[in-house]
Amino acid sequence: MSRVATPYEAGDVVATTDGRGVVLATKVENFSFPQSEDNEHADVEASPELPAYVVALEEGGSAVYREEALETTTFGETQLPETKDERLTGIVDESVGSEGDLPEGMGRREALEYWASVGSWKACVSDRENELGERTAEAQCTAIKDLIAGTERWREHFRRTFLRDRRQLCCLRIPEIFGFPSTSGSRFTRTPRRKNLLHDQNAPRSG
Repeated sequence: MSRVATPYEAGDVVATTDGRGVVLATKVENFSFPQSEDNEHADVEASPELPAYVVALEEGGSAVYREEALETTTFGETQLPETKDERLTGIVDESVGSEGDLPEGMGRREALEYWASVGSWKACVSDRENELGERTAEAQCTAIKDLIAGTERWREHFRRTFLRDRRQLCCLRIPEIFGFPSTSGSRFTRTPRRKNLLHDQNAPRSG
């Protein structure tokens, strides 16, 4: 599927009614977003004309928003811009089991700042594999994304929900629903990412 130009893209730092966050992905097709540990989902309507944005929140977890609910900001801003609209879904913030694979000293804030500089799981692996090797880089990037997304379910296949016919279901890679300029001096910064990294097409197939 060709990329669609949208006001926000993966890696952008934004203000929401729930505080500061980072855009993990832009969705332009209907999809289901995980809501709780008992495998519930919320159906979200999205299209090129009405995109939806998955945002990892600084306070924890991730949720889905419309453009009108977001304002551009930075990690250096102490006073966030005011936003109007509420989120489209609840916040998913589940326990994850991959903390042991995180880089030493990386907490949530550092993970968000680092992810802003890469924008996707694939770019994260590319950034780290020369130093760590492919498998260790994949494990670290998976752990970082688990942490900021607040769930491991981005690793799995998820349902694309067609609101006109609930019987029609097909599979997409969940990395497409889940991915900040970095703060200077951070040990986890990298060179600026390329723009328009909206999809993680090469993420691991299983948890």
